[in-house]
Amino acid sequence: FNGLTGSVPDELFTVNSALETVYLNWNWLNGGLPTSLGLSTNIVYLDFDLNYFTGTIPTEVGQLTNIKEFDVSYNYLQGPIPSDIWQLVNMMDMDIASNYFSGTLASDVSNLVALNQLDVSDNSFTGTIPTQLGLVNSLTELKIDENDFSGTAPPEICSLSLSVYAIDCEMQCTCCLPQFSTCAP
Repeated sequence: FNGLTGSVPDELFTVNSALETVYLNWNWLNGGLPTSLGLSTNIVYLDFDLNYFTGTIPTEVGQLTNIKEFDVSYNYLQGPIPSDIWQLVNMMDMDIASNYFSGTLASDVSNLVALNQLDVSDNSFTGTIPTQLGLVNSLTELKIDENDFSGTAPPEICSLSLSVYAIDCEMQCTCCLPQFSTCAP
């Protein structure tokens, strides 16, 4: 926590194109995520959680081909997730929890072959959970609860070696074990 306020200046990414790590979490930063962050293609770790960012995730995030950690949780971001984000094959940890994201969780999530942790909880996603999520064999933590998903959890998820699995109590799940349940008996 640094107590930083205001918006993130574009110059952070235009002047520092060699940036690899950006940790601006736990501050009072606001405004939109700068589109210029796509110019820093060397970014490996990008952490903007626990701020007051608004707007959408810029499509320019799709240019961060070296990124391994992307965390924008606990902000006021909204809208659908840009399709380019599902092409970031080096991504290992994606945390977009506790925002106002909407739309469906794309089947292209299976492109994230290095993904270990995915947290999309506490948003407004709708539709069904994509069966392709079960193809991400590297996945060990999956949090998809507190959304508006419908239907049943795809059985393909059951084949994953998950140590953390959070799902809405209303969803039917054939492989959900009690240790992963946050539902009252």
